[in-house]
Amino acid sequence: MAMSSVGQFVDVSTAARRPLAAVELAAYGILDQLRGASVLDIGTGDGRLAFGAADAGARLVVGVDPDPDALRAARQHAREAGMTNVSFRLGAAQDLRAFRDRFDIAILSWTL
Repeated sequence: MAMSSVGQFVDVSTAARRPLAAVELAAYGILDQLRGASVLDIGTGDGRLAFGAADAGARLVVGVDPDPDALRAARQHAREAGMTNVSFRLGAAQDLRAFRDRFDIAILSWTL
């Protein structure tokens, strides 16, 4: 599995320029479809869209990312926020065949 080092090359201030998760999910036209759905967030990073999907009523959200540091931060945020319907897995889009789960919706954003 290839691990990502993109965090070494992307200015941290880039995160400040990303839209709010609810705004981005609404722009994709899926905000209403998230309620009760199972969601896969590919390239989840810090989990911004995963948490947005959970806030929008998704039943289950799984975030996948090749960056262990980003996943550590996402998991910590999920614990602190008490979000039990959100989980995170180490992996890349190329590895998705290894996951046996099925999802109603797959999302990705700012993914290289």
